[in-house]
Amino acid sequence: MRNILIFLFLFSMLSYPSFAYLPLEAPRGLSTYSLEKNLEQSAARAAQIAKEQDPLRRILLGSPSPQLGVFKRDGKVSPVLIREFLVTDGTERKYMGTFGVATCIAVVLVGKKEGRIIKAGLAHVSDGTDLKASWRFFKPVLEAAEEVQVYLLASYGDEATALRVLEALSLFARAAGNPKLSYFVNLHGPNGVIVNVENGEVYSGFDLAYCEVPVETLQKDLRESSWILRHNTPLIPSRAMAEIYRQRPDAG
Repeated sequence: MRNILIFLFLFSMLSYPSFAYLPLEAPRGLSTYSLEKNLEQSAARAAQIAKEQDPLRRILLGSPSPQLGVFKRDGKVSPVLIREFLVTDGTERKYMGTFGVATCIAVVLVGKKEGRIIKAGLAHVSDGTDLKASWRFFKPVLEAAEEVQVYLLASYGDEATALRVLEALSLFARAAGNPKLSYFVNLHGPNGVIVNVENGEVYSGFDLAYCEVPVETLQKDLRESSWILRHNTPLIPSRAMAEIYRQRPDAG
């Protein structure tokens, strides 16, 4: 019986060689196809950037996508709601985060001097945000730092809003003495982000369980601030930012 089974197995291998070799060849073909498509897309993107005349669009198209880490849940996060901002040197807050950045954009500024982080900021920008009037967010970081890492992050980010952020940033940077700016952009990435002010790391994802503020309080804050979505307004201080202003009126 054993000899019959061996014979049948060998017969099937000889009769249908294509089935025997297909699993070995298919992944190779698929891998080559993916690599070729990636190369084509990269070449097309490079050509598009080369043709682009607008310097702000060149930044938007040509900036690398950031490598985002994973939050270790080793502390509470200060929430930044829609059209709010928070700027800190890390003494008051280690983590700050925002969520719901679909068509809105999370703007992260990490300011450094002599290689050390001295200030970081986070803003939740919507399409009606008056960015040129939002100096309280941009100026503290830009004026204190020699170099600033800029992150623009969203899941379905609006390109027009991103360009307005870059325009405002450019204006405030010139007024602050032109610190060196490096950009990281992903408008089709995370729906929420967390910033570690101590080391400048940016993490993807946000959970309300991380918040230093109870969910009920966040819901109340969102209801009370809903009026700003019907108007063009500057960024306003987050709950944590307002507390910093109370403790240190010169913080902004």
